[in-house]
Amino acid sequence: MKPYQITLFLFAVIFVLAVIAALFPKEGLTIGKTQLRFPTLEKVMTRNEAEIEIIDPMVAFQDSIAQVVQLEKESEQDTVNFYVKMIELNPASFHFPNDDKTFFDSFFKELDNAEKKNEVVRILHYGDSQIEMDRMSSDIRAFFQNKFGGGGPGLIPLQQTISSASVYQSTSGDFTDYAIYGTSSRSRDKFYGPLMKYHKIHSSAHLVVSAPQHKKADEKLLSYEKITLLVDDLKGGFQVKMKPDKQPVQELTIDSTGTHRLVFELDTPNRRFTLTMNGNANIYGVMVDHKSGVAVDNIPIRGSSGTFFSSLEDSLLAKMYKDMNVGMIIMQFGGNSVPGISGQQGVDYLKKTIATQIRFIQRLCPNAKILFIGPSDMSTRVNGVLKTYTHLSSLNDALREAAVKNGAAYWDMFNVMGGENSMIAWVSNGYAGNDYIHFTPKGAAKIGEALTQSFALMYDFYKVRQNLKHNVSLDIPKDTLAPKPLIFENHEVE
Repeated sequence: MKPYQITLFLFAVIFVLAVIAALFPKEGLTIGKTQLRFPTLEKVMTRNEAEIEIIDPMVAFQDSIAQVVQLEKESEQDTVNFYVKMIELNPASFHFPNDDKTFFDSFFKELDNAEKKNEVVRILHYGDSQIEMDRMSSDIRAFFQNKFGGGGPGLIPLQQTISSASVYQSTSGDFTDYAIYGTSSRSRDKFYGPLMKYHKIHSSAHLVVSAPQHKKADEKLLSYEKITLLVDDLKGGFQVKMKPDKQPVQELTIDSTGTHRLVFELDTPNRRFTLTMNGNANIYGVMVDHKSGVAVDNIPIRGSSGTFFSSLEDSLLAKMYKDMNVGMIIMQFGGNSVPGISGQQGVDYLKKTIATQIRFIQRLCPNAKILFIGPSDMSTRVNGVLKTYTHLSSLNDALREAAVKNGAAYWDMFNVMGGENSMIAWVSNGYAGNDYIHFTPKGAAKIGEALTQSFALMYDFYKVRQNLKHNVSLDIPKDTLAPKPLIFENHEVE
């Protein structure tokens, strides 16, 4: 076609589309079970840009503290109630069972004593693809390790499904991977272990682990002092050689079948080591830690809604949780269920199922605190317009209720982001991807910062009460407190 013919054709197409947009019913046309919609001429010709103001989490929280200071001057209440007000004003505060703001006390006590007792307290962070590549877990780890000691990336599988930003590893050998999720083989006995996966070595395997080299890696990730292999020897005589850089080889051999913890301690911190394994065994993971302090284990389970725990064989998991000295288990789920929920029945079902999972984990690990992190905001197109999924807000409320009524704390990520339609603002500012579901690394760091700030406030509250050595009433009139949006405000639908 000649240039003028192409131009005429394009104008003709635009004219036809404009006529259809002008005449097509706004409510759409229903043909059988199919509903047809077409954007109105107004929507085609105009664009509603969202006016977005970015508020740094620390700035927003400092504003809240300023309000607390003013309240303190007016009411002249004691120091403990001063902190209670800060917790109430914090836009990213936790929700606790029975509003018990001392919920984390026993956990913080463990952390305070970890280095004195020369032990490692573990935090297991389970989640969906939102935490892959160590997103959010890395922020949690950096916060706790810099405050309470510890180091290393924590528990890692023999082979990573998706690479982590916090550890480099390569694996070779004769083995089969089993997992409760993804394309891996399934285990009939459901002895998956704490990573919800394991690798069955048929004859031999070789693992190389090294610290990350990128500039953003936290300093605590750059050295290893204690390597622990979680293994189930299937035939006896399983042998492991551990070779750190510039240090002698250490060798251990198992003399009986069953589950074992093979521990290698290094004379000096190291950035790299290799494991050479020979025999027949199931490898449930490798703990890469310091000799004391805190370890945070990143356990992403792509595609999961967190409803699988109660289907596991519980005896192995309970034993490993106890041996690993787990102080907290974080469950971050819900987002994968959102697109499939079409009504209140779906919301109620997930609420009931998550309550069952929380109780199951409590039974297996009774001394650990459980924190449930709810889903982020997620956008979909409704009649051509980006909006929050219809039932996401009610699901978030239901999950919060399921958590606090069953003895777990809840962190409301949906409202920390800004609530309804906030994901649009996050995408516009580079904090989430164009799928309007997943955070970018920058966004994950932003939400991780908000979470760790809240942990920091709760720990300060704990230390103040420990120093004062007395209890004070925690009842504060909530109508005097005015929470603010944390990161974005004035977000509008495009």
